[in-house]
Amino acid sequence: MIMARYGIPRERVLYSRDLSFAGEVRRLTAGRGVDVVLNSLAGDALVVSWECVAPFGRFVEIGKRDIFSHGEIAHVPVCKECIVLRGGFESCVGWWRWGIDRGCCSKGWQFEGDGRYVIAGGLGAMGRVIAEWMAAKGVGHLVLLSRSGATSAEALAFIERLQSQGAAIYSPVCDAADGESLRAVLDRCKAHMPPIKGCIQVATVLRDSFFEDMDHESWSVPLKSKIDASWSLHKQLTANLDFFVLFSSVAAIIGSQAQANYAAGNTFQDELSRHRISKGLRTLSVNLSLVGGLSGSRPSIPIWRSSSS
Repeated sequence: MIMARYGIPRERVLYSRDLSFAGEVRRLTAGRGVDVVLNSLAGDALVVSWECVAPFGRFVEIGKRDIFSHGEIAHVPVCKECIVLRGGFESCVGWWRWGIDRGCCSKGWQFEGDGRYVIAGGLGAMGRVIAEWMAAKGVGHLVLLSRSGATSAEALAFIERLQSQGAAIYSPVCDAADGESLRAVLDRCKAHMPPIKGCIQVATVLRDSFFEDMDHESWSVPLKSKIDASWSLHKQLTANLDFFVLFSSVAAIIGSQAQANYAAGNTFQDELSRHRISKGLRTLSVNLSLVGGLSGSRPSIPIWRSSSS
């Protein structure tokens, strides 16, 4: 009668005397659920009906039994990821059963041992962490760009530690924001070293100040480390890279008090990433939040304040 009167396809008329209808709803909606559930079921059937609600959907209860008994249900839709994973698991089991996919895990991505990798800001706090991790992963050749070079005792000790792990380190004095300086360094790499296979741009300069108090230098210096340096690397390294990673910040998304300059620079990096991707270049912009344990990760003015009511 329902099919004839309302023109509803047979496969969309589900059996509600057991709980199998919930799985069918997920299957028919590709795991999304439905926008509106008009429910008169009780007990477990009410709970699984609730699970069929799509994000931002509506659940309209017209039954009386659970209302009169003060029944409660969990707020399941806040965890739709669990439903999607469950649906995916059911699909995977079916694929495995019919030999479509044997479920083998893909091998993790590996650095090329004979390639050379560039880290702009490689002797800064974040750059050192990344370089040490890459060396531990078998990277044999690293170019660590920095404005001051390896002049401090700390930087020299760090390079020696990487070399003791078998990595060849080239740490020239190079401001990546200076296109000519960067070109000279990269030309030397091309002439005497293995090919550059990847680049990580982590250079950062902070000049925190409220916008009304910010002078031109405080505005422009952080932008150079983000905008000029990223653009120079983009222009010089366009082809045959396995990756081009820009370390941006969540400040580009939600802003950050007293860091309008920093937020603007990171916004540029996010858009540069989109631009490179549109050109078919392998690029990623990572919007980091506050990173503890690294010098330079905390703002230089007190922007966190406790309050009491």
